[in-house]
Amino acid sequence: LPLSTLVYSAPEVVSEGRVSKASDVWSFGLLMWQMATGEVPHAELHWGQVLAGLLSANLTVEWPDSIPS
Repeated sequence: LPLSTLVYSAPEVVSEGRVSKASDVWSFGLLMWQMATGEVPHAELHWGQVLAGLLSANLTVEWPDSIPS
C-alpha cells in the first residue's frame, strides 16, 4: 500500500487483509480527524513506523484540545 493509503488503513486490514464495515469506519474517522485538524494522520512518521504501529495496533491520533468534542 502506498503511504497515502496506509495511514488510513485499519490495523486488521494491514495485518490480515480483512476489510469490513468496521475498517471503513476506522478510515472514515481518520478522514474526519484530518478535516478537523487540517493535518495528514501520522505525517511525522516514516512509512515503516506507520506499518509497525498498525501491525501492533498501537497507532492512534490525538484529538486536539483546541477542537470541541
